[in-house]
Amino acid sequence: MYKLGLIGRSLEHSFSKKYFDKKFAEEKNNLFTYHLFNLQDLTRLQNIDDSTLIGFNVTSPYKKKIIHHLDELDILAEKTQSVNTVFVNPKNKKTTGYNTDIFGFEKLLNHL
Repeated sequence: MYKLGLIGRSLEHSFSKKYFDKKFAEEKNNLFTYHLFNLQDLTRLQNIDDSTLIGFNVTSPYKKKIIHHLDELDILAEKTQSVNTVFVNPKNKKTTGYNTDIFGFEKLLNHL
């Protein structure tokens, strides 16, 4: 089983866990679990060191601050200097930051 999650502060308002728990249940997907990692600061990031963690979303206020804790960034994250998704390679634990917010924003603009 692989662990996914959300890193942020004051996550009580987040709908992510309910959303992914429901999605995995509906799809009968037992390969993933979703967790909320409520961190007061990113120095506690290493406390999440879990061999089954393969990725997490990042919310404010850490979208810029997380960059200094990652091994590499994709081109959009580099250009925007903002990360909202992190992949943790299960083989070598190398972390890559992505900015997928831009796709949602682009979709909204195209819709309008």
